[in-house]
Amino acid sequence: DRVGNRCCVHKPFVNIYAEGKSCNNDSQDICLRNLAANKSTPSRVDVERTRQKIGLGVVLSQEFEGVWLYNRSMAPVFILSPTLNKCLECVYKVAPGDCLKAFDTNRAQSLVRYTQYPTAKLGPMNMHSICISFVKGWGKHYTRQDIMKCPCWLEISFTQR
Repeated sequence: DRVGNRCCVHKPFVNIYAEGKSCNNDSQDICLRNLAANKSTPSRVDVERTRQKIGLGVVLSQEFEGVWLYNRSMAPVFILSPTLNKCLECVYKVAPGDCLKAFDTNRAQSLVRYTQYPTAKLGPMNMHSICISFVKGWGKHYTRQDIMKCPCWLEISFTQR
């Protein structure tokens, strides 16, 4: 189920974290606790447990020709990005303290030109978006084949300027 409204960020970086003193509505940072607070039904137990492990979460930073993800959490995060590899359904694990160029602007532009991806089995893909799952992975090597089965995940869409 979708939780919370879409969030627009207009600065070159955003912190995405579970909860904490800095969870406020004045910032463009994204606090997962605040997103869930707008829900009419309480979060599932597995979602709560997962959010407790996220801690400081991640930073997305727009830099030259792409967006980098810095994992500040004490748990891994998992990323699906069409710009990381020729394999469109490959999910990448980013260990705590590590970073990864999660979105390559130039590669996204070249991928948009193609309309069919014979190796892709995940359905339609937005070449200007990435999916991030906190703590729990999905895909070929996991029991969860689909990100929708992960307890805490985000889809991040990038707009062109």
